[in-house]
Amino acid sequence: MDRTYQILLEKEGSRVCTDGSLSATTRIETTYTLWRKIAEGAVDGAQALAEHRYRVKGDFGLMTRWDDFFGGAGREEGADGEAASDGWGVPAGLLEPDRKPVMSGFLIPWIVFWAVAPIRPTTGGMAGIAACALAPLLFVRHRRTIYDLISGIGVAGLSLVVLCGLPVRGAVCSSYLLFGLMWLLSCLGSIPLSASYSMYEYGRKTALRNPLFMSTNRILTAAWGVLYLFIGLWTFFLMEGGLGWMMGLTNIVAPALMGGFTAWFQRWYPARRAAGKGR
Repeated sequence: MDRTYQILLEKEGSRVCTDGSLSATTRIETTYTLWRKIAEGAVDGAQALAEHRYRVKGDFGLMTRWDDFFGGAGREEGADGEAASDGWGVPAGLLEPDRKPVMSGFLIPWIVFWAVAPIRPTTGGMAGIAACALAPLLFVRHRRTIYDLISGIGVAGLSLVVLCGLPVRGAVCSSYLLFGLMWLLSCLGSIPLSASYSMYEYGRKTALRNPLFMSTNRILTAAWGVLYLFIGLWTFFLMEGGLGWMMGLTNIVAPALMGGFTAWFQRWYPARRAAGKGR
């Protein structure tokens, strides 16, 4: 016989209703046997959801905060019992594992270089090096990832190229291409770039064992990588044609639109998969 159990979350706790009198915001459709195995730890809930062994309808946000409501914060280690690694195989234990990373430390050097170098190459070169030198101050309270290290080295190198008097057009275009390649190549590793930062909002490293979280971030990371490869290409042609003003506009609008897409996709895609739609 089909039965429905409803859990009403309140400020001071929760209560279970079996009369179906509540309006469900999140509905989980599963067999009792499977749900019991998940509760006992015999079956991984995230993996079972990814395999469409049960379905979630309605507000999927509850599932991303399940441990907050019902406990089970999970391990901080990887599935094999050892410390998880960053996408390039660098053990997290070597990179300040007890602190939350911030993407601003990864982005600031690039943004400074892109904002100044095309207009004033010498100033842009010096600003890029200064940003790389000052960005580590963010890590006094935050964890550093391998991508922060790569960004510092990459932007510092490009800034030196500009200061040496080489064509700024080539340096700027190359910076966008390198930035895009970093996102794309991270998809080949165990942890895509975006997941290295966003996993702390979804249960820390327990999120890395969630197939839906990983597939969502792998898709988004690849999308950002492709976008910046295109930005690198059209930047070259716009600078070549003396359309620097258009380059500045498009290189601001395109990432902003992708940011909007990212915010929508990271809600839509997991909810669609959880409802048993798509693969």
